[in-house]
Amino acid sequence: MESLLPIVNKGAAVFVVFAQLFSLLVLVLFFTKRKYQIQAFISKYILQISFLVSLSAVVVSLFYSDVIGYAPCFFCWLQRVFIYPLVPLFALAIWKRDRGIIDYALVLSVIGFFIAAYQSLIYYFNISVLPCPASGPSCAAQYVSELNGYVSIPMMGLTAFLLLIVLLISAKYRHND
Repeated sequence: MESLLPIVNKGAAVFVVFAQLFSLLVLVLFFTKRKYQIQAFISKYILQISFLVSLSAVVVSLFYSDVIGYAPCFFCWLQRVFIYPLVPLFALAIWKRDRGIIDYALVLSVIGFFIAAYQSLIYYFNISVLPCPASGPSCAAQYVSELNGYVSIPMMGLTAFLLLIVLLISAKYRHND
């Protein structure tokens, strides 16, 4: 399975950059007065899109920890607490056609985002208010470093939560337009 690692790393790097650019585009469009087709598409398929984003995050995290053997740090575990439940919640919401999940998913995503942002501060800038727990791997361990170190495991988590937040807010507030 080690032979898959470079492919997954490159694919994750492409996804991270695409997701960040897409998040920026959706934010810009969200604050404009005009309606765009992409906003209608996001609003219509928000449950399916969010399911795929959260499922991708779960699959990649499990690949790195359970297939490749990278031990998750304390903050990676905390992020998992907030991303893993989204997969069955979105699946159930799709099945029941229930957009009410958006509020709950938004709360989980925002909390996960702040944890990922804090881990990114530790990883990229060595800024830490809390000590990294000594019981596990370092929160600054560099397992993945793509695009000159820009794309890392902390950046993947941060981007997944950011994308979910932007999509969920866009769909929530543009649904009735």
